[in-house]
Amino acid sequence: MNGFVTNIDEMFEKFAELTSTEMTRAIKRALNKAAVQLQRLTKSNLSSMIKSDTGGHGKYNDRLENGVMRRSASASYDEEMTAMVHIMGSRSSGSGTFRLKFLEGGTKERYAQTYKGRPLKKPRYLGQIKPMYFFKSANETIEPQLERIYIEEIDKAIDKINQSN
Repeated sequence: MNGFVTNIDEMFEKFAELTSTEMTRAIKRALNKAAVQLQRLTKSNLSSMIKSDTGGHGKYNDRLENGVMRRSASASYDEEMTAMVHIMGSRSSGSGTFRLKFLEGGTKERYAQTYKGRPLKKPRYLGQIKPMYFFKSANETIEPQLERIYIEEIDKAIDKINQSN
């Protein structure tokens, strides 16, 4: 597994010595680090697939890469800690990041039925967007590494907390 070796029992013993606040902090750090790695890989996949969005778009206020967003680790109502990376974009005015979901999943063939409110004799072909799967491929690539990143970061956080005490 790429030279990754850890003594899980030793790590759990260190983890058991921490208070609940310190445990939560260590888990949050690890989840955030893993989410950052996924976000970076998704952005690099997106930029390698779309060359034209380097300087932004004239109609929209931001770049597509800004639509790959990360939500920091937090506890839900059932005390499960989660961190999230999503491509739904921002909902701010003038943002063009809503286009990411169309690039990821693609669209079906579309036809215009009317022109200026009048029906066309023959529907005009508008095209389709082929799926790019930049998020899906990033997720599949990094998923085997996430456990390693998570354990390493928890181990670092535990050592850092123990050194400060």
